[in-house]
Amino acid sequence: MCSDSYQFSSMLIIFFLILYRSPPTHSENILYARQLLVKLLLNLASKRHLAEVSKGTVHQLLKEETQAILSSFLQKETAFGPNVAGESYKNSELVEELRCLTRIVFSLLDGLNNLEDDCLFEHTWLCPMLSSLIQCQSETVRKAVHILVSRLFEKKIEDSTLTAEADKEGSQVKSEKMSV
Repeated sequence: MCSDSYQFSSMLIIFFLILYRSPPTHSENILYARQLLVKLLLNLASKRHLAEVSKGTVHQLLKEETQAILSSFLQKETAFGPNVAGESYKNSELVEELRCLTRIVFSLLDGLNNLEDDCLFEHTWLCPMLSSLIQCQSETVRKAVHILVSRLFEKKIEDSTLTAEADKEGSQVKSEKMSV
C-alpha cells in the first residue's frame, strides 16, 4: 500500500515537471546543436571512402567546426577565471553552460581518439588545435588531449624512424652498387 502511494506521488511529480517545464533557453538550444554537430563531425571524420571531390570540403568543414567548438570552450573557460570549481558564481546558468561545453569537448576528443589510425592521421590539422587545450582547467579534457597528442606523435615518430631506416638502407644499397 505504501509503495503504491509512493509510486503515485512520484508519477505526479514527474507529470508536473513535464507539464510546467519552461521551453529551452537560447544557450540550451546552442549546446544541443553543438552536441549534434560533434556527432556529425565524428561521423564524417570516420569516413574513409569519401569521393575525392568531397574529401577536401569535408576536411575543411571538420577543421573549421572543430576550431569553433574548441575556441568557444577556451573563451568560456577563460571568462570564468582560474577557480571555476572553487568559487561560487551567481549565475548558475553560465556554470552549467561551461560544464555542458566541457562534456561536448571531451566527447569530441574521445571520439577522435576512438578513430582508427588511418582515419585519425588524415587530420594533420589537429595538433595545433590541441596545443591550445593542453593547459585548460578541466582535467578530463587535459587527459583526453594528452592521449590524443601522444597517439599522433607516436605515429610521427614511427614514420620518421621508418624514413630514416629506408634512407639508411638506400644508401647502403648505393654504396654496394658503387663498390661492385
